[in-house]
Amino acid sequence: MGCGDDDPAGPSGGTGDVEVTIGNDLEDEDGETYDIIGIYISPSSSSTWGENQLSEILEWGYSASGTFAQDTYDIRIVDEDEDTYTRWEVEVNGDGYTWNVTLDDMD
Repeated sequence: MGCGDDDPAGPSGGTGDVEVTIGNDLEDEDGETYDIIGIYISPSSSSTWGENQLSEILEWGYSASGTFAQDTYDIRIVDEDEDTYTRWEVEVNGDGYTWNVTLDDMD
């Protein structure tokens, strides 16, 4: 998953692939921001997370995109403090999927 570039990586299922975008909106009420160090996207049917899809640290205010086959996924984000943010059974369909992660999403 590239950071704001046009070279997305990640599982690819041939035709019907769509874009998944993760935006870093991790900022607290005091204006402190947090970097994302890991993005894990796994089919919901899988029992493991697999490899980190992020090719570099995702700083606050930026987004990363990757191309994935249309399917149902679990998505886990890890920030620089190793806090996690997880969404289960996300339907990634023809419209793609965008998640702007905030501190309210913390597990």
